[in-house]
Amino acid sequence: MYYADLSRYSYSLFIRMRYFGRKLRNVGWLDHAHSIPQAIPDGELVRALAVLARSPVHRTRGWHQCPFCSEYPVNNPLPGGDLHLGSCEIVVKGKHRTIYVCPNLILHYVAIHHYDPPAEFKRAALKEAQRPTG
Repeated sequence: MYYADLSRYSYSLFIRMRYFGRKLRNVGWLDHAHSIPQAIPDGELVRALAVLARSPVHRTRGWHQCPFCSEYPVNNPLPGGDLHLGSCEIVVKGKHRTIYVCPNLILHYVAIHHYDPPAEFKRAALKEAQRPTG
């Protein structure tokens, strides 16, 4: 399922209700039919996304395969990766009441396919992953 980066999020009613009044933005909803910005992955960003992927806010029904390599199920690319990707959404809190919503597959996209998310999302993800949980 493709949504342009930073476009208005509208996929899940659950997310829209949970974060009502916030600016919801799509990040990482990729498809092989659309080109993606690429860069050598930043190890800190990959680790941050792995932390965030372990705390999904919305599980979806079924699993999605990677549209670039067709891996299914998609596994966490980090050593000791015991996390399957492709069935959850994660959120990242940004500035000015912005919430970035992305599939947990973003971890795979960044680490394996060198997807380069928007800079504002990367800054927010690095910060969000450092927040204490609970």
